[in-house]
Amino acid sequence: MAYLKENHPEIISDNLVIMSPDAGGTARAAAFARRMGIERLVVGYKTRKEAGKVDQLKIVGEVEGCDVFLVDDIIDSGGTLSKAANVAREQGANKIYGFCTHGLFTKGYDVLNSFNKFFVGDTLLHEENDKLKVVPLAPLFSEAIFRMSHGDSLSALFD
Repeated sequence: MAYLKENHPEIISDNLVIMSPDAGGTARAAAFARRMGIERLVVGYKTRKEAGKVDQLKIVGEVEGCDVFLVDDIIDSGGTLSKAANVAREQGANKIYGFCTHGLFTKGYDVLNSFNKFFVGDTLLHEENDKLKVVPLAPLFSEAIFRMSHGDSLSALFD
């Protein structure tokens, strides 16, 4: 969160909504929103008949006239995130941002076309460009290791 606040403060505004692309990531998105000081949260509800293919995605909550920040843990092919971003745009969202900790991008980087800007952790090597920004996670990992080795609270890192 510090990375966004320091390097992209223009994203954090009164009309920003945090979104989980699916119900399973709601707690993650809620924690992200809390740490960003954002009160509004929406959730994508998806249905699929087969693995890897989202048939339908509905958004629970209001995104019209808002900027949307999608938060996920991992992006494999990007199908769910791309679908969520496109549905948010169809429902009147302004700018669409995304973040995931681990970016595999197994089907390439075309998924980024659904976003104004996308942030990915540096757990894998990615080359930055206008759409893709790489977030350094080493400071977080080093602080976590330090806290564990000294018996300090690890959960305090995320308060």
